[in-house]
Amino acid sequence: MRNTKCLWEQQLKLMEEEGLWSCVNVTEVKEWERAVEEHEEEYISGCVYLYRVSDVEPCSSLL
Repeated sequence: MRNTKCLWEQQLKLMEEEGLWSCVNVTEVKEWERAVEEHEEEYISGCVYLYRVSDVEPCSSLL
């Protein structure tokens, strides 16, 4: 799971570097979602990523 988070954050960073998105906020949440299995009663942790899409001119080949 930790590896998946690292890969996801790398992709987000690449999109930021390309000027496609800009990060507004990242918030860690300790009780994000209830576990899905019936025998699990606890919440799982997670992160909420809020990004703003950059103003990008539409590609002329798509018009």
